[in-house]
Amino acid sequence: MSPETLQDQPPVPGIMRVVREFLESIIDQVPDADRYHAMCCVYLMNVAERELAVDPVAPELKQRIDAFLGEIRPLPDAIQEFSVGLREGRCDARWDETFALVLAQVVAKVQVSKPDHLQPIHRK
Repeated sequence: MSPETLQDQPPVPGIMRVVREFLESIIDQVPDADRYHAMCCVYLMNVAERELAVDPVAPELKQRIDAFLGEIRPLPDAIQEFSVGLREGRCDARWDETFALVLAQVVAKVQVSKPDHLQPIHRK
């Protein structure tokens, strides 16, 4: 049993790695009609593995959003409030800070979805 969970081994990331590695090992043997879907599955397993490896709350980003808004809120509410403020022009006077915050959000998302698309300065 894993010390952080009641579930036995292997943990979910290990299961996902095994499935991804299996798919990668058979991808050249898959009929052409199904190869694209197999490649998509490998890609999605990679995304899911990266997503499991990061803190879903993104504490540093959440602190920045809370500081920008001047109040502490649950992350989905904070992002919603920030987005509404951005659309309504309430962030225009703080453009540099707003741009940096939007960039940080995008980088955090792309680090999970497609990290090799980031410039080296934004890669972990």
